[in-house]
Formats: sequence, C-alpha cells, structure tokens
Amino acid sequence: SGSWITFNSDTNKGNGTYVFTNTSWVDAYLTKYCWSVNVTDGNGWTNETYYFSTRALSTLINAISPYNQTSSPLAITATGDSSLDNVALWYRYSTDNLTWSNGWWDADWHYRKKLSISNASSGYQMKIIVGNISGGNVTCDGHTQKDFDDIRFISNSTGNEIPYWRENYTDDAQATFWIKNSYNDSKIWMYYNNSGASTTSNGNTTFIWFEGFYGADYNASRWEIYDETGSTHVTVADGVMSHISDSSTHSYFQFITGYNISCPGSKILCTKVRSTYDTNPWATMPYITWYTENATDTDAVRILYRTEGGNRHCSMSNLGGSAFEGVADISSNTWTADTWFHFNFYVDPDDEYLKTQ
Repeated sequence: SGSWITFNSDTNKGNGTYVFTNTSWVDAYLTKYCWSVNVTDGNGWTNETYYFSTRALSTLINAISPYNQTSSPLAITATGDSSLDNVALWYRYSTDNLTWSNGWWDADWHYRKKLSISNASSGYQMKIIVGNISGGNVTCDGHTQKDFDDIRFISNSTGNEIPYWRENYTDDAQATFWIKNSYNDSKIWMYYNNSGASTTSNGNTTFIWFEGFYGADYNASRWEIYDETGSTHVTVADGVMSHISDSSTHSYFQFITGYNISCPGSKILCTKVRSTYDTNPWATMPYITWYTENATDTDAVRILYRTEGGNRHCSMSNLGGSAFEGVADISSNTWTADTWFHFNFYVDPDDEYLKTQ
C-alpha cells in the first residue's frame, strides 16, 4: 500500500545508462518496495515495474565474559550479517540487579577515553593538554571539533561532569585545559565528538579563585588603582590587564583589601607576568605581593602590582588558583624585558608563608 513518489527524471538522456542516487526511501526493515520505470523515445512509452524487499538484520550477542563483572575490562562479543557497514553495540549494567545504567554519559558524544590521574587529590586543579590528531597528554584521533568546544570531562566514580577551564587552543592542533578533580578520582573520562556542542569552559567553577581579565575593562569590585599623580592607566584586552605608569615615584593597581579568599591546605596559583623594562629592580618586574595582616587572617588578601620610576608597562594574564597567607616579593629577580614569565605560587604547609616556584 502507499502512493507513488517521483524520485528523479532526465529528459536529456539518450542511449546509455541513467544513474541517480535515492535518499528518500524510508529506512525500514521487512518492507516491500515497488519501483516503476517509465521510458519514452518520443513516439511511445515503455513501463516496467520491479519489486524488492528489505529484510531484518540478523544479529546475535555471542558472549559476555565474565557475566558477573566487578572490575574492568568487560568483554562483549557479537556477530552480525556480513553486509552490515556499521555496528553500534549498546549495553547497560546494574550494581544491585534492580537499577540499570547504560554506562555512557551522553549519547550525543560519540567517543571517549579514560585518563589516569597520579596522586589524585580532591578539589585539586590539574592541566591536561589535548591534541586533535597527535601531541598532548591525550589525543582525539581527529574526532573533535577544531576549536575543542565538544571536550567534556566526566567523573568515573559518579558520572557527573567535572568543571574545567580551556586556557587556550590552536585550531585543529591542540588545546590546554584545567580541570578540578572534584570527586578525588584516580581515573576520569574525556568525552568528545559532538558537532553541535558549545564549550562550557568556566574558570570560576574550576578554581577556588579566578581572574580571566575578560571584556574591555578591569573589574572595579576586585581591583583598586592608585597613582600619586593620578595619571596611571590600566587597560584590559585579550585576557591581559596592563598597567602603564608615567614618571611618578609610586603607582600600582592592587587586589582590593577585604575580598575574602580561603586557602584550605597547600594550593597553587598560576599566572603570567610581563614588564617592558629591565633597567632596574623596580622596572624589571612588578612588585607582586600576597598580603594579610597576620599569618592566620585571610580577610585582607591583597595583590600589589606596582611600578616605580617612569614609563613602565606591566601586564598580568589569566590568574587562577587559591588564596594564600603570607607575603612574596619577587621584584628583585632578573627578568628579560617584554617577555612573559609563568609563575606558580604555593603555601608552604610548614611555615604558612607564600612562596614561588
């Protein structure tokens, strides 16, 4: 039963073979199709009707071994008709023989890889470099979006999505991610290959404290500007906050006192800093200080980012991590002008003072 549907026609074809590709047939098994072909030479019509039927696919699960599985890996073997082009094997499991799970986080993601974490610690932030075809800590074998928007990290123990921040990426090459191991997993899943996915990168949920310098202006609720002559200029662009001073003797921008940040245990903060001058200690590097009124008070954490002298241009980029107790002065080191330096700050658990790595 059903009505006739015109697939295609060609009024210019002479002797020979007429080939066309049909994309309109219903994808149904055990269905009989009728194919009517009409041909004319200009004097009369010739019609032939052909029939063909689709049949059900023959598939069989051969074995699940071992049947009562308590650890990985689980071996499942199956066979199907030799004419099959693609086979997808779906499974589900139960820990109590009452409730069932299919083991896959989201069917819109078609690939995943299991990643191992050494010395896992709950809430710890770690960096993962993902390569599209090659390179990095793990590769997607060419199956991710070119901008890595479809990368997701999933807890192996809970099945929940793990917070992450994508620091940077190069199209079709590799991307740098930071994840927060919220569930203290020694293994996590990385899912990828979803052409419709958008990134859910979020530094604020990944780090205890995060400043990405997004937008075109600094966050006045976090940063305070000071200059003796009133002419200090601060700009924000492309994830970088820059401080350009004039010939004043003292100018800086600082993280506003009283912004509460706690530091449970030994945590690390990472940032990049650059100065355009290297002629004296004040100019070679901004004077960066994490400061509290005493070693146990975290209510007055402060960053001083300072130049002293004239015409200094200092920049800070992508600040993420935790708050600390103590003070770190790194202005007296030797630096190369106009060069980005990476800094890791950490709290020494023995004396509770901030130090640099």
